[in-house]
Amino acid sequence: MNKVKSKDDVAVWALTPNGAGLAAQIAANMEAVDVYLSRSLESESEAVSLEDARFFSRLSESLTSAFHRYGGHVFISSTGIAVRLTAPLLRGKTIDPAVVVVDDRGRLVGQRRCTPAQQVPGLGCRGGDDEEVLRSPAGSHARQHGRRQHGNR
Repeated sequence: MNKVKSKDDVAVWALTPNGAGLAAQIAANMEAVDVYLSRSLESESEAVSLEDARFFSRLSESLTSAFHRYGGHVFISSTGIAVRLTAPLLRGKTIDPAVVVVDDRGRLVGQRRCTPAQQVPGLGCRGGDDEEVLRSPAGSHARQHGRRQHGNR
């Protein structure tokens, strides 16, 4: 579990049954994706074809050990959860992974450009990796079902 991932690898974190379904769609349309589901969704993993899902009991602990092993993270959750859990893990804008937040209906909640002082949802770092995540199938699905919170409104 401590294997260093490529900067192209993405972790998808889901907390709800709808989120598990969306995580399955993302995983089916992207390469190098690891799906993390709340242990409470263990029965959902079979229903949405996520046999390889990893389960967590405490999101904060799992995220802490996995955060810098991925080039990007997609949180299917509220922005508040993603921001509170990732903030203590930030090291610097050139080394932190991109973070994109999507609600459990697949709408993009937001993404952000590196500096923690900005008040824009989500995090995105390493000089544009967040834009690559947004161009991925996960971001494409989110753009079709929602809007970005900054920029194009």
